[in-house]
Amino acid sequence: MVKNILYYGGCWPTNIGNSFIDIGAQKALELAYPHAQIHFASEFPVWFFKQEKLRSNTFSIADLIDIDMIVVSGMVCCDEFIDTEGATLLKAAARGIKILLHGCGQLNYTTEETSRFKGFLQKLKPISFISRDSVTHKNLSSACESSFDGIDCAFFLPNAFNQAQFSLKDYVALNFDASPEPNLNLGNNIIRTHHKCIGNLPQSWFKGHNKFISDIPDDYLNIYANCKEIHSDRVHACIAGLSFGNSVKLYSDTPRAYLFEKVGCSGVQKELVKMDLAYLDSLKSNQIEHLKELF
Repeated sequence: MVKNILYYGGCWPTNIGNSFIDIGAQKALELAYPHAQIHFASEFPVWFFKQEKLRSNTFSIADLIDIDMIVVSGMVCCDEFIDTEGATLLKAAARGIKILLHGCGQLNYTTEETSRFKGFLQKLKPISFISRDSVTHKNLSSACESSFDGIDCAFFLPNAFNQAQFSLKDYVALNFDASPEPNLNLGNNIIRTHHKCIGNLPQSWFKGHNKFISDIPDDYLNIYANCKEIHSDRVHACIAGLSFGNSVKLYSDTPRAYLFEKVGCSGVQKELVKMDLAYLDSLKSNQIEHLKELF
């Protein structure tokens, strides 16, 4: 039985969508392992110091904490993760700590990225590799003794988050960070969100009415849970909307959109789509059962 789990995530200031993954992932772990103590440490310190080329100067909680297992989730199957956090996980594995990749996906899905991450997995030897899309699972599962074709952990948000009710009704949420906002002719009942709160933010993010930037996920989740539809170039703004039963459209050609195919929303890049919540519940239940079977 696993008793102490470290969930290793964070990096919220650079993209609040990371928090959606973390909240859902920790809830899934609670459902699978109700008697375990789940701790949370951020990858941000190592990433932040690495940006300044001073990675060796940062103190790492993950290197010292007394735990049985480390869990990582999200877009970790890529070169940047290996270069930034790979050493931390390999050192933990060498100490006898179990490593679980839960709800993980690739960035570019290239042959080179796939080959390098397979090599990393073969060194890491995780107790299981749970993908968040079927393409990632096909590309990487052969490098692990145990694997599961899963879903993104942010789909567990409704299990973890109790939304507040807004007095504002029938509004639309627009979230465009990587591209200009398209002319959608949706009226004036709009809230415009941005998912980053540090760095050199564009001045356009601060101009106009009903603009929103925050440092905590609850604010965004309340906006996305109460709106009637979401239009966004951010994958996890769309996941949040879908998981709460709202209509969403993704304005991006990113291959990370493979994760929507697994939950029956493959048309999300072409039109507004809604989630079959009963089907989603069945996928979440299957994922929890796989987690339980590991111990």
